[in-house]
Amino acid sequence: MKARALYWTCVFSLFILCPLLGILHASPRPIVIMMTDMQLLGYRETYPSAVEPYLRAMAEKSGVPVTFHIFPHAEYPNRIKLALASGNLPDVYNTYGLYDVNFPEAIRSGIAIPLDNYLLKYGRNLLRRIPPYVWEAVKVNGKIYAIPEILLPSPTRRGVFIRADWLKRVGANTPVTVEDYLQVLRLFRDKDPNGNGAKDEIPYIGRENLTWMECFFGAYGVLPNGWHYINGRFVPDIVRKEFIQALGTVRQLYLEGLLDQEFPVNTGAMWEAKILSGKVGMWEHIGSRLPMWQREIEKRNPGAKVIVIPAPLGPKGHRGTGKYAPYLRVWFVTRAAKDPAAVVRFFDWLITEEGQRLVKYGLPGITYHLKAGEKIDWDPAQDPDHAWRSILLAMVNDGKMDWEYELRKDPVNGPRMREVYEILAKEGIDNPGYDFEVPKTLLDRPELKPPTGVFFLEHILRIILGKEPLSSYEDFIREWLRRGGESAIAEATIWYKNKYK
Repeated sequence: MKARALYWTCVFSLFILCPLLGILHASPRPIVIMMTDMQLLGYRETYPSAVEPYLRAMAEKSGVPVTFHIFPHAEYPNRIKLALASGNLPDVYNTYGLYDVNFPEAIRSGIAIPLDNYLLKYGRNLLRRIPPYVWEAVKVNGKIYAIPEILLPSPTRRGVFIRADWLKRVGANTPVTVEDYLQVLRLFRDKDPNGNGAKDEIPYIGRENLTWMECFFGAYGVLPNGWHYINGRFVPDIVRKEFIQALGTVRQLYLEGLLDQEFPVNTGAMWEAKILSGKVGMWEHIGSRLPMWQREIEKRNPGAKVIVIPAPLGPKGHRGTGKYAPYLRVWFVTRAAKDPAAVVRFFDWLITEEGQRLVKYGLPGITYHLKAGEKIDWDPAQDPDHAWRSILLAMVNDGKMDWEYELRKDPVNGPRMREVYEILAKEGIDNPGYDFEVPKTLLDRPELKPPTGVFFLEHILRIILGKEPLSSYEDFIREWLRRGGESAIAEATIWYKNKYK
């Protein structure tokens, strides 16, 4: 993994800095952009095969030479921390929010600079294309600290994936309520739905830190990372009685063998490998990845049929996974940037029709052709680099790019994305705490921070794994509040009232 990251860093830098590239030879120093590869699940074979033409085109059209340093998703946070510690910050880097807990605090630490003046002078297209409410979401104390990648139309991106062929094999209908789900998962456990004669099925799978397993929490209107304003206080969901109910269901899933027994240690790679092996019946993921999952699983398990279904319906009508902020990622311009204006000019070009056409279709005359009336003739099968371009460089994440790509590439599975969007538009759990300023108490006492804090995780896992009774969670809440939780709630409430009241 490290070798691959180093390779691509060198490749991208080489193509930009190489003096043989005449167009860049006399250009100013390229702006350095660090980013995660976002795992690019299913697309790893399509990593940039011909980067130079794209970089040349970007420099020519935007007037700003750039170099991309792309790192594997799991390594990326440490790469940013290393860059900060060494004093070798890039000009730009991205994260999944202003306060992404996997990274050093960009704003309070002074890593990121405010962009208002640069946007007014050089970001006319950005200001026009990105809605005002999205800009408001990336403001701190009235100043804009990041360039957002818009997330439209629905902030609920994650859905429940299930093996429809397994449902048919065990004679079950699509589950609706929490109890329906439990019954279906029991059938997956007991009825040998993969047909190999071995008791090796994993009915439902999650990942470490309670990630990618939100739907049974969402059924009770709570989330492991959720915060809500209740009775005048902005409190984490982990201290609410509904969370205890959800925890009881997850505990039941585990103790009955319905939840992967290794979920506490499942990395992304382990999780993916298990699903692709054909042994997993149900999981959560980005809804638009349905065609990809269908292709990849069916390739390894002939006859497999993957569908997305509505999340389990809880006792009070709650359903779905956590909603995102109105952006998917944000781009910080760092204090190390020699020319912040050039950075803004580059992104201002990238969000234009011309910029996003390059992201979506590639290069004219090579990956697509313009016909009469500006009609675009584009064949995804002849454009292997579309995956990395559209995922890493999209500025407007509205599903349309995925939709058109899948329709053209896969006429059988592509149209099924419409079903997914219709489902996700009707569900989801609001989470005002999805991306908010982490209370100082939780920065000083990271073991308390849900859902990754050691104090929280250790106790909750002991309950899920049956080492302690569910009733002990009440003791945990009291101790969490005593150790600093009350102070954290007070600080969070001040932030919330300043932001929304």
